[in-house]
Amino acid sequence: MKNRPSLQSLLSWLAAALVLLGVWFLPLPDPIFGGEQLSATRMPDTRAKANAAITNFQQAKKAYYDFIQSHDMAVISATLHSDIAQLKANSADLGKRAALRDQAVQVRDYTAALYNYGKAGDDLFPTLRFYDDELMSYTRSATPPTDEVRAWTYPLADILRLYPPPVGDLMPDPPWIKADTIKGQLDSINNHIAQLNPDPHAGNDNAAQIADGINQDVKNIWESGRSVEEVGFQHTKYLERLLTYDSRIQGFVQTGGGATLSPGRQALAMGLNVIAGLLLVGGVAFLLLPRMRGIKVGARS
Repeated sequence: MKNRPSLQSLLSWLAAALVLLGVWFLPLPDPIFGGEQLSATRMPDTRAKANAAITNFQQAKKAYYDFIQSHDMAVISATLHSDIAQLKANSADLGKRAALRDQAVQVRDYTAALYNYGKAGDDLFPTLRFYDDELMSYTRSATPPTDEVRAWTYPLADILRLYPPPVGDLMPDPPWIKADTIKGQLDSINNHIAQLNPDPHAGNDNAAQIADGINQDVKNIWESGRSVEEVGFQHTKYLERLLTYDSRIQGFVQTGGGATLSPGRQALAMGLNVIAGLLLVGGVAFLLLPRMRGIKVGARS
């Protein structure tokens, strides 16, 4: 004769099923499970930190573009390469040393503006990523998971893919050159400029070597400029999309779109969560109880 399920077994399976259904269907509010509900109280501070980094970035960006708009970089580059060739052809000519030095000083000044722009961008990016993460936490805690809200997040993911590696994967060129590298390039060209000081007692035996060093400096600096401009453009687009998203979410919540549960329903959901937890404990207890009894009986026999 087949064994019929005991009442305890049936109750344990019923409890487990109720727990599963509760997880699937009960409107469980976030405050029960984590700290994302605190994101709303953190947002003013998050926005303040983002605004400080944004202001610094915008100022450095303006200074950089003001420089390249007030200096003909193509002419500086062409003149500098001509001066390099002339000095290498006649390294004893102090006038040619001075001419190359004057052009190198302009590149040095450009590099200083480039470094400040790159450094401001390097400081801005992690702040934007934190701002992004906090906005997502705020969204999860304050809005329902609708297709409309989800669609607003897609442009943020898309813009990140356009960064150079390791952040993005669609635009591998130019590489992401950080401000620390540009600082090294600035130090190098400063050192070569100091060696080009047209001192008649300094000697000119190393003039050709210095000219080659400046030539390499300029190649590296131009490559860094291409990188910083491209990454800076991505920072600007990322920032614009974050601000647009933030504005949309704030408007959505303020107009009632984020009110997924009324206070009464939230209280009901919390009560149901407590019941679900008790059912889970009860289900486990019912599952284990027959086994524990079997162990005790075996121990006595």
